[in-house]
Parts: sequence; structure tokens; C-alpha cells
Amino acid sequence: MSQLKEKFNKLRSRIQAKMRATIDRQKRPSAWKGACLSLALITTVLFTVQIILLMQNRSLPEGALLILLLVLAVTLASALVALLHHLLKKIPSPALWVILIALVLILLSFIGSPVAMVLLALIIIVTFAVIGAAIYTLRREPRATMSGRQKILTHVLFPLAILSILFFSYQLFFQDGAGDGTGYVSRSSWTNESYREDFGETLEDPSAKGAYPTKSLTYGAPDTYRSEFTQADSLVTYSVDASAGLENWTSARTRTFGFGPNEMPLNGTITYPDAEGTFPLVILVHGNHMATDYSDTGYTYLTELLASRGYIVVSIDENFLNMSTFDDWFFFKQLEGDNQARAIVLLEHLKLWEGWNEMPGHLFFGKVDLENIALIGHSRGGEAVSLAALYNQLGALPGDGNQALDYHFGIRSVISLSGTDSQFLPSGLPVTLEDINYLSLHGSNDMDVMSYEGQNQFHRINLTEGSDCLKAQVFINGANHGQFNTNWGIYDGFGLGNQLSNTAAVMPAEDQQKIAQVFISAFLDTILKGQDAYSAIFRDASCAQTWLPDTLYFQDYEDSRTFILADFSEDMDPTSTSAEGGVIDAQNLKTWSEEMVPLKLEESDYKAVRLAWDSSQNGSLATYSLKLPEVPVPEFEGEDFLILSVADARVGQPDSEDYLDFTLEVQDRAGNHAAIPLSRVRRLWPPLEGKITKWPFPETFSTTEPVFSYFQIPLAAFREENASFAPEELQELRLVFDQTESGAIYLGKVGVWQD
Repeated sequence: MSQLKEKFNKLRSRIQAKMRATIDRQKRPSAWKGACLSLALITTVLFTVQIILLMQNRSLPEGALLILLLVLAVTLASALVALLHHLLKKIPSPALWVILIALVLILLSFIGSPVAMVLLALIIIVTFAVIGAAIYTLRREPRATMSGRQKILTHVLFPLAILSILFFSYQLFFQDGAGDGTGYVSRSSWTNESYREDFGETLEDPSAKGAYPTKSLTYGAPDTYRSEFTQADSLVTYSVDASAGLENWTSARTRTFGFGPNEMPLNGTITYPDAEGTFPLVILVHGNHMATDYSDTGYTYLTELLASRGYIVVSIDENFLNMSTFDDWFFFKQLEGDNQARAIVLLEHLKLWEGWNEMPGHLFFGKVDLENIALIGHSRGGEAVSLAALYNQLGALPGDGNQALDYHFGIRSVISLSGTDSQFLPSGLPVTLEDINYLSLHGSNDMDVMSYEGQNQFHRINLTEGSDCLKAQVFINGANHGQFNTNWGIYDGFGLGNQLSNTAAVMPAEDQQKIAQVFISAFLDTILKGQDAYSAIFRDASCAQTWLPDTLYFQDYEDSRTFILADFSEDMDPTSTSAEGGVIDAQNLKTWSEEMVPLKLEESDYKAVRLAWDSSQNGSLATYSLKLPEVPVPEFEGEDFLILSVADARVGQPDSEDYLDFTLEVQDRAGNHAAIPLSRVRRLWPPLEGKITKWPFPETFSTTEPVFSYFQIPLAAFREENASFAPEELQELRLVFDQTESGAIYLGKVGVWQD
């Protein structure tokens, strides 16, 4: 008993000594206090002087109020940081270590929308930490002796964590998201029939199978990494050096594919008409995907259709340039400059075909029309085909004059499916092309290339008078990124991150592929076979409404027959027109600004004029007028069309039925007027909302962006409104904002299209 008492006294003495030492330390002067006082003093002096210098003629109370608000905001923000630091100090170091490891690995498991992936990672960490702590407590601590905190943990937080896991698991793995990918929009989206271009009743559906029987075979370099390219009947090719500008090709990638960047194989699958004759050549290149989940086989729906309609179609293999989790060190050392390599490999395929076409006795001797070549690219391939079209015209590689280029093939058409833009900048500049035919297709629900980047390349295609070239773009409601490739499918990401994607609003794959078939086949028939009647589809999809799925199509168009009055790119003067000698004027507008058009993730590299009005503010109608030069070139006729590219520029997401409208008024040189409301031609639809993340996770980026719609109104229609109006004497166009009380639009271009 005496020994026990002695031990108790020693323990009490130790505790008392520690308490006295703690009290002494608290009484002792703290160097931190002096440091804080000194720092507060100099901060107050410096900040006060800065406010005085910036306030200039403002009063003292205003300056004091500004100081108070700023100090309050900074104090609250720093308090939150200090609180977080305080809470983290309460977590044992081993536990904090585990939490940080878990955070990084869970983020890598759900790569996708940044805000959603961070939020989900925090939810997983908190809920499973609570569950683990609760189970541990229940196993170790009898309920009768639990503290209040332990009871809250096991009786309140534990059930909430279980419910949270069930809820989020259901949302992630058993729900597609919000929206309806099968309903789309009614036929009210089509152009009014009386304003529709005469399309001709004899044209067949361009997505219908053609008259030619087809065959397929492959070609590849000897001992290439895929056996399908080295079959007994496969054509034998060679490897090429496309290493210029390519960085981060790892030794692991060399081991995976069996070659380095200086010996890339020319592999491809040919689908061709089994018939006599010479046929245009179409090269199709895939985009970036998991390297060993081969992408080049996902376009059979296109290759077989086009071959049956008289084209030699090649889907080429560039999978060795795609992302690879292992070879890229889990994305920490991804290839750079790969889009240039994609373009060079593509051009080397053309050189291969040139050789075969000139080789007597070869299967394709004299079968290829090398003056009629089209390039089709998907995703990064969509950027690579534009880059290839540029390099096809050059004598040396941009940025390296020692690397000679000598291609100069007859590339007449470039088609981009959900294409990227400016990931690679030759000599630091975006790709600009001249007198080439261009088509871009993109979807509102693209969860990979979320901004419509193809619009940039569309505006960097320059068409000269007499070139007989056109450029067109089609923005498709409900289309996503991956369904242009049957292997990629409805998910635009990879791994578990796909479970964050809102796929409910994505259209069925067969509809998206049908749209691609209609537009691509019609485009190739227009350009490579001279069936010009099909070009009407690209000015107005209503012409093809019996062939196309029922959804919204936002289109823009221009060709060498378009006389541009104004496209707002010529200078910084809002009153000048692109046509020399024209004049722009405006009255009562709330906003009149020529500016770069914003996209979802970034600013575009093209301009438009933003016009905003609100007649309720001053009671006067807002107008925007463009006066033509005294001698317009060329001369107009009654069969010509007035054309405009317009986009809804309102901020936020208006209701789908809340569409803007205004009146188009024309005047001839004799002063005769005629007017037609825009809605009489077709509705100007609000921006399409592409929600890419499932509820309840927030969107990281804007879900809308301005996409232009192309309107064409026959000048003869204005004469029907006023028989005295003379279209050939057109002098002025006026936009009168009298149909909708308030709103905002982007005007991309105004001109006259000569039929």
C-alpha cells in the first residue's frame, strides 16, 4: 500500500511540475508577439499610404470605408486559412499522410471536370474516414462508456456517411444524368418553306449506299506491331521519320510499339470500289485515345458508305501517337508536338499512294485521282488534317528550314469532326489556309473538346474571288465527341472519370453517325464530284430534313461567290466596312462593340460586332445600318441572297422558346424601302446548353457559347414586300430592333451571296 501511495505522489509531482512550466511559459514574453506587432505596424503604414495615393480626390470617409472593407475581406480570408491550419494540426501526422495520398490517388481515379473531381474526392475521403472511425469505435468502446463525441460519430455521422455513399454511388453508376437525348427539338427549327433554297427533287440521300460493290484490305510496314496490317494479302509499306518537333517519346513507348519516333510505320485499312475507273482519294485519321484501344477501326460506317459511292477511302493508323497510361508515366510525360507528327505521317501516306498509282502492275495503278484528295480528321486528327493541308503547300518545315517538305498533292477538301485547334502552333502561329474547301462538325454535348474550336479554323480559311471554294460549319444539338467513332462511344473521357459525365442528353449513336454520313458524303460529292446542288445543305440544313435526324443545326457558310460587306476583321473602326467605301452607323444601342467572340473555355481568335438594345430604357428603337459603297462590286441581281451570320449573345441560358427577333430593312438608291422580320425566315435560337457533368456536381466551365447561324434571304423576297424596291440598286441594310424589347446578338458577317 505504501509503494502505491509513493507512486501516486511521484505522478502528482510530475503533473504539477508540468503545469507550472506551462504557466511560466505563458507568462514569459513571447518573441512572436513582438514580431506580430511589428508586422502589423508596417503593414498598416504601407497600406494606408497606398490607399491615400490611389484615392486622389476622394474624401477621407470614402478612403476609410475602402480600407475597412478591404481589411475585413483579407481578415476573413486569412481566418479561414488559419482555421484550416488549426484543424490540420489536430490530425495525427500518419493520418494526414494517408489523407493526402488518398486525395491524390482519388483525383487521378476520377479525371474529369476539375471542380467535380475535387468535390467527389473530398466526399469519398470524409465519408469513408467517418465510416472507418465509427466502426473502429464501435468495436473498441462499449456504448455505455462512449463520450458525447463518440456517440455523435457512431449514431449520427455514421448513418449519414452510409446514406451519402448510397446516394453518390447511385448517381455515379446507375444514373446517366439529366436531359433527353432522344427528343431533341421540333421541326420548328427548320427554315420557313417559302424562304428555303430550291434544292431540286432529283438528288438522292447522300447517306444511302451507292452503286459500287466494295472490297477492303490492309497495308502495313513489315513486322509492324499489329497483325491485321501484315496479313497474307496485305500490301507492304515502310516506316518514316516523323520525329521533327516531337518530344517526350519515352523508352517505354518504344518497348510497347517496337519502334522509335524516327521509324513510324505506314499502316492503314483501305475500302475501295470494286470497279474499273479512277476514283478520288479520302484519307481518314483518328484522334487521341488510349493507344492500345485502337481507334482507326471506328469509322467503318463512313468508309463503307463512301467507297460504295465511288471513293477510295483509307483509315490510317496513328495509335502509336496516342496517350498511354504506362508509356506516358500516368500522363505526367505526355507526347508534345504529336499533332505535327500526325500531319507528317498523313502526308507520307499520300506519298505512298502516289507511288502506287504510278507503279505498273500494282493493284491501284492508275486508279487514284490524285487531283481530288480529301482529308477527314476526328478530334486531334481534325487539327492534323488542317496542319497537313498547310504543310502540303510549304517547301520546309516551319521553325526548321533544314527539314525540307516536298508534297504538293491535290488536297481539295479538309473535314474536321469535333476537331481541336492550335494545340500545335507552327512557328508560334495558328494554321491559316487559303482557297481550300473546309467542313467542320461539332456537338453541343462534346465532353472532351468542350469549346467549338473548329470555328477558329473556319474563320482562318481565306477564300479568294474565283477560287470556287467553300467553307461550312455545323453545330449539332445533342452530339458528343466520341460517337463519331464507333469504338469510342458515348463516353468522352476515360476510366472512372466517365461516371461524372452527363450522358443522358447525348443523342443516340446511330443518329450522330447518320448526320456525319449525310454532311460528309454531300460535301465530298459537292467538291470532288462537282454535284453543286448538294452545297445547299451547308447553307440550310432544312434542304436535307428528310435525310437528317430531327435536332437543331447551327450552321455558318461562305464561298467564293459571297460578297462580304462587313465581317468586322478589317480594322478597329466600328464605323467602317470590309468593302472599301462602306459606312456603318447605329442609333440607340446599349452596346456597340467589335470584339473577340468568347467560347466556353477561352476566347476565340475571330471578331464579331456585339449589339445590345433595350427599348424600355429610352423608348426609342435601336438600329444598326450598313451603307454599301457607291459602286458595289459585284453588281447585284434579283436572284441574289442577302446573307447574315448571327448568334444570340445574351448572358445566361434563356428559355428555348425565348428567341430574339428583329427586322431586316433594305433600301435602294431611289429611297425605296422593304422589310422582313428575321423570324419569318427562321428562328434565331438561343445558345445550346451542353451540361457535361451529372447532378449534384457543379459545372466547372460555362455550358454555353455563341455559335453563329447563317441566314439567307432572297433579295426578290424584299421586292415582294415592295414592288418598287430594286435589288440591283441595293444601297443600305438596316437592322431594326423592333420585334424584341431587349436583347443582344453577335453579328459575324453581312453580305450578298450570288447564286
